[in-house]
Formats: sequence, structure tokens, C-alpha cells
Amino acid sequence: MNEKNEPVNFEVIYQVTDRFIDTFSFLNVSRDDNEHIYLAVDDKTGDGLSYDCSYNTLKISFGKEEDMNVLYKRFCQYYTYIQKELRK
Repeated sequence: MNEKNEPVNFEVIYQVTDRFIDTFSFLNVSRDDNEHIYLAVDDKTGDGLSYDCSYNTLKISFGKEEDMNVLYKRFCQYYTYIQKELRK
């Protein structure tokens, strides 16, 4: 959430996305017309990272898993990483 109510800094979003994908070994699946990633998926887990068309909304989705605690752990890893990166 942009607490300062400022416009999205696209360069920050693009950089955070690239670092997230490298850190968590997600694959680049889809790019926009300017070659920026808007959808990436982890082949092992089925987890996904995606944005709406304006890069204002980040969505984290999860693959199938029998244990909710495993999903919660991955969510915490992703969320903590993204928050740390955005605060920089």
C-alpha cells in the first residue's frame, strides 16, 4: 500500500519484481508490450506473482497444497521479502 498516496513508481515495481523472481526462482511467464514482467510462476509449487494492467495491484497466488501451514510459510516469505524491498 502506498501510504503517501503517490503515483506508482514503475521502475521500483519492475526492479522488485526482477529481484523477487531471481530470489524465489520463479519463471518469467508473461511480459507486457514494454517487456516488463506482469506474471511469473514457480514450476515446483505452482505459486504465482502477477499484477493488474496498471501495476497498482500485486497478486500472489498459490498452487495446490494439502497443508495450509506450508502455504502460510511461503506467503510469509513472499510478503516479508516484498515489503522489505518496497521500503528501500
